[in-house]
Amino acid sequence: MKKITAYHPNILRAVMTACFLTITTASPAAQAADDIRFTPAQLKTLGIAVAPLEPAAVVLSSRFPARVVIPPAQERVVSASQSGLVEALLAAVGDKVSKGQALATLRSTELVTEQGGYLQALTQVRLAKSELARDEQLFKDGIIAERRYLTTKSRHEELASALNERRQTLRLAGMDEAALRRLEQTRALSGTLTITAPIAGIVLEQKVVAGQRVDRLEALYRMARLDTLWLELRVPQERVNSLKTGQGVEAPAASASGRLIMIGRDMDPENQTVLLRAEITRGADRLRPGQFIEAQLTAPTAGQRYSVPAAAVARGAKQSVIFVQTVQGFRAQPVQIVSEQNGRSVIAGELRGDERVAVRGVAAVKGAWMGLGGSGGHE
Repeated sequence: MKKITAYHPNILRAVMTACFLTITTASPAAQAADDIRFTPAQLKTLGIAVAPLEPAAVVLSSRFPARVVIPPAQERVVSASQSGLVEALLAAVGDKVSKGQALATLRSTELVTEQGGYLQALTQVRLAKSELARDEQLFKDGIIAERRYLTTKSRHEELASALNERRQTLRLAGMDEAALRRLEQTRALSGTLTITAPIAGIVLEQKVVAGQRVDRLEALYRMARLDTLWLELRVPQERVNSLKTGQGVEAPAASASGRLIMIGRDMDPENQTVLLRAEITRGADRLRPGQFIEAQLTAPTAGQRYSVPAAAVARGAKQSVIFVQTVQGFRAQPVQIVSEQNGRSVIAGELRGDERVAVRGVAAVKGAWMGLGGSGGHE
């Protein structure tokens, strides 16, 4: 009895595909100017699908390593305006705070001393003002000499200047106008000082703990606005000459984008790269300071450029082609690959823009075009 040999299903499928293509296609030489013919049934059987060309507005560069940094103007250090004891911390790392929101309270004996000095200076100014009004009237009536009037006026001005100095000291200590008015009206001294946020932003670092004694100007928190961030990229120097500030920058992994704002003038001697800085304004909330991420530079396309799936391009040693759908099947259209990224290719060629091209099952179309490996292939 004759032995029956079992073939793998993939081998049988390849043989069937070859039979389809052999029956319906001519040799490569004959097809140079003719359509690569396929029937609807063959398209379905071979899994060939088509899609329209997509205009490519920009060309993406290769991906470069980048680091997320905070613009210096958006960062603040919140410090103790007086020496004292940290009574309470009212914000933690990661908290979103508004401008003027309380961050911490301090207990300061120095603040009590400053308030006492302010009230004393306030009393002296009020007394000097009364004396000035009296001597001014006496001078107008001719009772006192001008010299006495000018002496009284000078003393009032000196005391008013000293009061203003003490007032500014309390303002720097953290007392606002409302607190100063309460102090003037009630004359009640308080050693509790509230530290508030100078800007709206995110608390990035807490530098002290409750119960700790701190000196004047000692840092309590570090915070920043994160609505806009920077990306710092290192790019090979041979790529820099074609770049311009203002062109687009994207971080695909975070769906963030912005524009190039600085091209460095110095070069890293170790790796011959140049520092670029980009301002990220869209999607910055998906980035984190200190994060390392890949970024791409974008540039407007010159002339007609189209985007297709990378699998739609059949590459040869001498040329690359796409397969444009026709009434009878497909025709091979030579193209130039401008860039490739994220599974898509930007191409240029003699195209109108309304063509539909093979995007799936391209290997079967290429096989027909190449005569299934026969001689005279289009390489």
